[in-house]
Amino acid sequence: MEISSHQNPRIKQVVKLRRAKHRTETGRIRIDGAREILRAVRSGVVLRELYLCESLCHSDEARRLMADAGQLAEFVAEVPPAIFEKIAFGDRAEGVLAVADMPRRDIASIELSPRPLVAVVEGIEKPGNFGAILRTADAA
Repeated sequence: MEISSHQNPRIKQVVKLRRAKHRTETGRIRIDGAREILRAVRSGVVLRELYLCESLCHSDEARRLMADAGQLAEFVAEVPPAIFEKIAFGDRAEGVLAVADMPRRDIASIELSPRPLVAVVEGIEKPGNFGAILRTADAA
């Protein structure tokens, strides 16, 4: 399917997923970037929607996602660069963006090593903050 209108209801919903409140209400998240989407799929995340902008898909991972798109998501749409720019995170321009069910894990399902280092994090608003926590834990 091709979406060419900024007023498309699906595009509007993807844009709303920038807000934590909307993510919580819908139980959905945006995953921006080919590597990130492939990692999510490998870890069992269910992709509901996949948006592709062919002219921006330059990496091998992005091309692989394009080739396998119909098998990875329930809904796949091709969008022009202007719409992709509207739905993408910041200035990322890899040409692939997914909407997925928010992963739900409970504490009992986590398998820990005999001497684990654990950081409990809740309500991260910016991915960079989580990266800082991981770098600090790695240094420890």
